[in-house]
Amino acid sequence: MIFVNIAQFKNTIPILFSKISVRKINSASTALELKRLHEPRVEYSVSEIRIPSIGGFLAGKLWKGKEAENGRSSTPILCMHGWLDNAGSFDPLLPLIMKSDMTVLTIDFPGHGMSSHVAQVHYDAPIECLLAMKSVLHHYDWDKFTILGHSLGAIVGFVFAAIFPENVSRLIALENIRPIPRNVKTELRYAISKLIEVDQKEFLGKVPPSYTFDEIVQRFYEGRSGTISMEGCRVLMRRGALNLPNQKYRFAHDIKAAIPTGLWRFSSNHTEELAKSIQCPVCFIKGEPGGDYEPRENYNRIIDLMRSSSERVEYHGVPGTHHFHLNDPHQVAPIITQFLET
Repeated sequence: MIFVNIAQFKNTIPILFSKISVRKINSASTALELKRLHEPRVEYSVSEIRIPSIGGFLAGKLWKGKEAENGRSSTPILCMHGWLDNAGSFDPLLPLIMKSDMTVLTIDFPGHGMSSHVAQVHYDAPIECLLAMKSVLHHYDWDKFTILGHSLGAIVGFVFAAIFPENVSRLIALENIRPIPRNVKTELRYAISKLIEVDQKEFLGKVPPSYTFDEIVQRFYEGRSGTISMEGCRVLMRRGALNLPNQKYRFAHDIKAAIPTGLWRFSSNHTEELAKSIQCPVCFIKGEPGGDYEPRENYNRIIDLMRSSSERVEYHGVPGTHHFHLNDPHQVAPIITQFLET
């Protein structure tokens, strides 16, 4: 077993573990209680895993507290990252919420990080991700898990909780809560054009560019338009950059995964019906300003619809960009801890 000293971990990533910021809920005493709840206090192990899935394998990291290692585990937690991120998205956050009885699995979605690429000619994000979630349940023989998802991970977690309510204990959604309704004509036109372009590149045998590690981190940072800190980009590139024999690096994700397909199939009516099917407790945490992919009133409507079928639906706003959980995990950790413990 590998024991992690959280104090040491904090010192190795000073940018991520900055001054604690606890969102004011009701009173100063509540804020202090939330701060207390996520004080580092446990020993846990972290191991790399690879499990079979339809058409390939899923890579990820299994986090286990000491009691969980000895077979006394609470409901497992499945962490799912955002589009073109990877399992490393939760590395700064998990040390702040781990408890001795916790089992937490962070996965690389198919075509992301260290997981296998998809065989078909296009990347159908909802189907690939939903199949991955079912593969996890089957492999570990779990009846239920708690979902902790960011962005794309939160979206497919929402869909999964609606269509397989018997398998979901709780849903924690960071930044997004449902598939965002899109213009079908525009999305299909763009996707088809890009897929043909990718196919031509592969047919001509074009080799993707390679970089030093610092260069690939810089390119990733610039591509995210400031939503992720430079240190956060380094964390993600530990799994998101493929180390080549010449000591250069190449982006590891499946190039087809960069072309958004599949999510356009969900209309507003579809997602509203899904919202009314969610039965588990829900905690939705939105960045301020975060990333607004649709009007804020739409989030409120979905929350109200979920409250018609779930007895507990929480909404929290925290300061930060789209990747607030990665850039400043201290402000979101106490909210998640309280939700899991009450």
